[in-house]
Amino acid sequence: MSQYKLVYYSGMNMNLVQGASEIVEADSFNDALSLKCSWPVFEARDHLSAAAQNPGTCVYYTEMWEAVLMDPKQASTSHDCYGDFSGMRY
Repeated sequence: MSQYKLVYYSGMNMNLVQGASEIVEADSFNDALSLKCSWPVFEARDHLSAAAQNPGTCVYYTEMWEAVLMDPKQASTSHDCYGDFSGMRY
């Protein structure tokens, strides 16, 4: 099982307030965030963090939980997650 740091954020547009953080053990981001809410989970592209935002909130007020992977041994990700940009023209 991996360790995840969970943090709750809420507040008005451009004025989010961070709640107390908590470290939990779970098998995945979904499992870790399901301990706090049943909202849809969106995992970051680098697979090091995820967030679950209350779907009932709007642009002007939001509530969300963030989970950050705490295990350094799990933090090594392949660079494939960033995509192949070799064909781009600059």
